[in-house]
Amino acid sequence: MIRENGSGTMGRRRFAGLVGGILLGFLALLTGRMTRRTRHLKEKKNILLPAGLPEGISFAEGIIVVRKGERLTFLSSRCTHLGCRISESIDGHLQCPCHGSEFAADGSVIKGPATKGLKQLAWKKDKDTGRFEVEL
Repeated sequence: MIRENGSGTMGRRRFAGLVGGILLGFLALLTGRMTRRTRHLKEKKNILLPAGLPEGISFAEGIIVVRKGERLTFLSSRCTHLGCRISESIDGHLQCPCHGSEFAADGSVIKGPATKGLKQLAWKKDKDTGRFEVEL
């Protein structure tokens, strides 16, 4: 037992310092984990998709592919609400399985709780192979 004030109990200042030190240590640990996670999310990688993408909405490698004739749109499959993976479309609407957000085929929000549209991804087509390189 620590005796600071002679009564056999820990004083308020010492207790506050101890609790503050524990909280700062926890905050430092949490910040380190978040920094590593953020760095991982910022790393860009390119995904190669085949030339013959189907008409309509499809899902591949964490990407939502929307093809209407010759027009192509590539969207991130991560819901903008809490990052759940979208892997389903119902009646042409993209459905988040976690909290029910709905998005149009262009990525815009139809129904919340999400308030931001899905991220459109940059892409290019390889002229030789016809494959698509999408930046995730």
